Amino acid sequence: MRRNEAAYRVIQWGAGAVGKYCIRTSAKRPDLQIVGARVFSDAKDGKDVGEIAGIGPVGANAHFDKQTIYDMDADIVLYTPLVVELDDICAILESGKNLITPSGFIYLLDGDVKDRINASCAKGRSSMYAAGIHPGFAGDRAPLIFSALSGEIHKITVWEIVDMANMTESPDMIFGYLGFDMDAETAAANEPPLLKTMSTIFQQSQQMLAAGLGIEIQEYRTRHEYALTTEDAQTTPGLIKKGHVAGQHFNYEAIIDGKTVIEFKTYWRMSTTLDKDWQTPVPMDQEYYLVDIDGQPGVRILFQPKGHGTPAELGLEWTAALVMNGIPQICQAKPGFRTTLDLPIVTAKFAVDLSK
Repeated sequence: MRRNEAAYRVIQWGAGAVGKYCIRTSAKRPDLQIVGARVFSDAKDGKDVGEIAGIGPVGANAHFDKQTIYDMDADIVLYTPLVVELDDICAILESGKNLITPSGFIYLLDGDVKDRINASCAKGRSSMYAAGIHPGFAGDRAPLIFSALSGEIHKITVWEIVDMANMTESPDMIFGYLGFDMDAETAAANEPPLLKTMSTIFQQSQQMLAAGLGIEIQEYRTRHEYALTTEDAQTTPGLIKKGHVAGQHFNYEAIIDGKTVIEFKTYWRMSTTLDKDWQTPVPMDQEYYLVDIDGQPGVRILFQPKGHGTPAELGLEWTAALVMNGIPQICQAKPGFRTTLDLPIVTAKFAVDLSK
């Protein structure tokens, strides 16, 4: 909730791959004032937030200590770590600050987590909202908008195809949490550490899509498979050795009466020489999202990032933009956990730049 008519006071929680773009936008938008950041290393503690993001000083400091952030006066926290901590989220909300994240909690059915978040929002008179590319846009917001063109829908399929070889995610994330560069034996015996978390948030996205369409999912089915590179692959995060994991396919199905009604098909690649010939509707050399609504009439929408930078890096900018453009809506929302179904349409109100 907005406390005054001045600019929204913003805290950035996490200054990494997505967070740095949020900081840059916060520094230039007329409706925002960045007042601090939470960082995850002693090396960044006390530094100017703008210097961490590569834009020069902005007059706000980064802090390693969580309590300093909880005590800080601000309107909203942009919470962008890939792995979320519910305790941190609830502490932020209880401190009276709204929160937007691209990292989970896209949609919550009734349950303990939703009850806890709503209790924290009630205590702090704050609101929470989650929005990312996928989940958070490609798999739910976009299909819901385009579903209005169909008089009859049989199935919705969403493809995510990303060449991840050139992006600024940390090596720890790529080679640790996401499981790239595992050898064949280790990969055969282990799922990626984030698979369970990813399955949860993709199912939340499917639940929101289903709620918007007035249907109720009965069961879920998840599949995952690795692909190995047949040659050494040099990527921005580091070398992936021959015979190690350089491709992944995640498949998420939402089922009603034994029929797959919503299906998300994700393909990530970090090498052009994979040992699997995955059949995708577009080449695996860039970043694409394809929404296919099978119905009468059906709809097919293909979209991809464009601009200066590699496709995967532009995708990170997309993610940051979806967070930033939702700030006014969530700051003005009633207290509580909010989803795309609850808010006015999110638009890039402050993004028009006629100087270029």
